[in-house]
This record gives sequence, C-alpha cells and structure tokens, in this order.
Amino acid sequence: MIYLYAIIDRPGGVLPSLAGLENAPLSEIVYQDIAGVYTLFPADKESTTLAANEENLWKHEAVLEALMTGHSVLPLRFGTTFAGDSVLLALLQDKYASFSDNLLRVLGCVELSLRMNWQNEANQMPVIRNAQHTGRTPYGAQTPSKAPTVSGKDYMQALLKARQQEHALHQQIETRTSELLHNLDRLATENTHVVSLTPYPNLKAAYLLAQPKVPLFRQEVGNLAVLHPDLRFALTGPWPPYNFVANYRVLRK
Repeated sequence: MIYLYAIIDRPGGVLPSLAGLENAPLSEIVYQDIAGVYTLFPADKESTTLAANEENLWKHEAVLEALMTGHSVLPLRFGTTFAGDSVLLALLQDKYASFSDNLLRVLGCVELSLRMNWQNEANQMPVIRNAQHTGRTPYGAQTPSKAPTVSGKDYMQALLKARQQEHALHQQIETRTSELLHNLDRLATENTHVVSLTPYPNLKAAYLLAQPKVPLFRQEVGNLAVLHPDLRFALTGPWPPYNFVANYRVLRK
C-alpha cells in the first residue's frame, strides 16, 4: 500500500531524511519532470497507519514542509492512498498536464493563513427572541421558558428583519475587509477570503505568496493590528499551498 504525501517538481535528487508514517523512509515515483512522494506500509496496517491522530497528522505535515525546502509542492490531504506504484504512475501520466500547470503556479510560493475577528460587531448580530412556538431562536439559542407566545405572522416578520440585518452586517464587513486587506491582496499572487457571521463576525483568508515577500506581508499584518485595535489578527504559516491546488481531490482512491 502506498501513502502519498505530495506531487513535486525536480525529482531525482536526495529526498528529506525524515521518516513518514510508521517511520517508513520516503520514496518517489517519477514521471518525466514530476514525481509522487510516498511511503510504503502493509495493507493490514491501514487502519492504524491512517488514524487521524496528532502524531500522524504532524508527521504528514512535517514531510510536506521538508519537501518545500527543495521543490514546488502540491500537497495531498491526510489519508491519500494507492494500491501500488503502478496505479500512482498511471495517475501521474494521466494528470501530467494539470499537475505541471499547478506546480508552475506555486513555484517559489508558500501559503499564509490569516484569521481576523471583529469584536465590536459581535454584539450587532440580530437574534429573534420569544418565538415560543418553535422553542428556538433562528441561531439556535433556547427561548426563555416564560416568553410570551407570538403569532406566526409576527414571527416571520421578525425573522425577515433579522435576516435583512444579518445581510447588511455581512455587506458592511465585506466592504471593510476589502478596504483593510487591499495592501495584503496586492502583495499576494493569489488569495481567498471567506467572511462568516457565526459564532461572531470573522474572516478566514489564505494567501499564496512568493517567499521573498513573506517578511513584508508579516510586517503589513502587524501594522494593521496596530492601526485597528478593535480587530484581532492571527497569521500562521508558511504552509504548503493547500488552498491553491486544484487537483489534489482527484487523487483520492
């Protein structure tokens, strides 16, 4: 059984010396100028080897980070396996053009993840109370046991108003996000942003950055934190470019 960690460019060199899952050494299967990096383990150990425990997850991540030092990397999600090397080689041949294009996209780049929380807007979340005939508010909070009964019409009007308020708040945060992150977006090769209002207003963003720009990016996030004390910033990475790889899902077998 093959456990696959990543697709890499520039194969044929010395692979990282660290061990992967089950402390097995890393190997590669090469097709033209790309390769799949994997470890072997007996099929009867699959249930224990693929356990998503902390040790295994960190070993998987450590292999990816080690590969990043010498290669462009298309990271695989934890748990990607193949029955044998011939199956993996066939996949490399079949998907060669797509893998090559993606490796070129992430060449010399890493991923940074940004989390940003709004503190002031958290209290603006609309909540409909006293909807006793449902037993719950729209956001899952329990209705007070002695709340007065409301009519269905009143409830639907309150629900509509709450949804309108929620939409307006979402738009407000989207607009402010676009303004705040303009300089960060400009530094990145690619980026993704997702705004959510639950459990409180927050942003999750990922940035694909050329490695030389990472220090400047960190500095810009630090500047934003100083200028906007009402926001909470958390920046992590560099990581393998999980959010900018189009093809890892097709590898699940």
